[in-house]
Amino acid sequence: MFTAVAKAHQADIGNALPTTYMSGVRDQYAEGALIFPAVQIPRGYRTNDDIVRMCRARIRVPNQWYGDFLAGIGSARIAERRLKELCTKYGKETLRSFVTDWLDYSEELMVKALRNMPRTSLSNTGRHDPIPTLLPDGVKLKVALEIDPDEAMINIDLRDNPDSVPVGLNLSLACASAAAVAGVFNSMSLTVPRNGGSFRRISLQFRDGSVIGKPRLPHSCSVSTTNISDRLINTVQAAFAGIGRGRAWPKVASAPGSAMRWYREMTTATIRAPMPTRSFWARRAGPAALPRMAGPAMASRWLRG
Repeated sequence: MFTAVAKAHQADIGNALPTTYMSGVRDQYAEGALIFPAVQIPRGYRTNDDIVRMCRARIRVPNQWYGDFLAGIGSARIAERRLKELCTKYGKETLRSFVTDWLDYSEELMVKALRNMPRTSLSNTGRHDPIPTLLPDGVKLKVALEIDPDEAMINIDLRDNPDSVPVGLNLSLACASAAAVAGVFNSMSLTVPRNGGSFRRISLQFRDGSVIGKPRLPHSCSVSTTNISDRLINTVQAAFAGIGRGRAWPKVASAPGSAMRWYREMTTATIRAPMPTRSFWARRAGPAALPRMAGPAMASRWLRG
């Protein structure tokens, strides 16, 4: 029902150079690291030492890496125990109801926010600066964004972008999706929760072989979490600025000025409660214990609602 996840940067991953960001490589093979598919290292609480030895042999700081590896495993197992305790305390069906209703409620808030927006088609362009010897012309980005208040959907078309580039700056599908979604929520009212429920109202389109989202093997995505990803976030959220009183605003790292302040005031006036109210939980979730599961602080906010 739940998955416990521990994510962490590593001191070294065995790249050909002592860095985890190989921006200058032509393809994945030039990175030099051990690139595993989804590999199950512990099984039945027993570690596959063969995989660990492969990593230690390749990584420049094997003892530091191994300590971090054990810490990650330990933190995930602590989370596993806590989730089991949660299931024992409240019951699996109550938790399933809580998760379902919380995500559905988040989607309802996203729907209300989108239906309060004008129907519009927006577009914007951005650029990654040239990098001498690697990307002499840089990378031009394009975003086409359509807001449909009747269907309560945001459609983001990222297909009209350049082909994969022979450096490590290509965006994986996960990073491109996260960047586009971040650009949307940077421009939305804070009353809309950021979770899988509200994400249902965002549609993303990618093109195979593009630098954005679907690079073909063996193109490298070594620096996928930064650089072009940052530019994509800015390009998406700057496109939203076109909603504000018909004015376009320049690309900046934060929300684009008065246009976004106007929009946030508009949506906040429409949706005043960022958390489910007691009446909502009584109607949708049922058990009176549900609000307490999220902790006293959040429960008190629900009850005050």
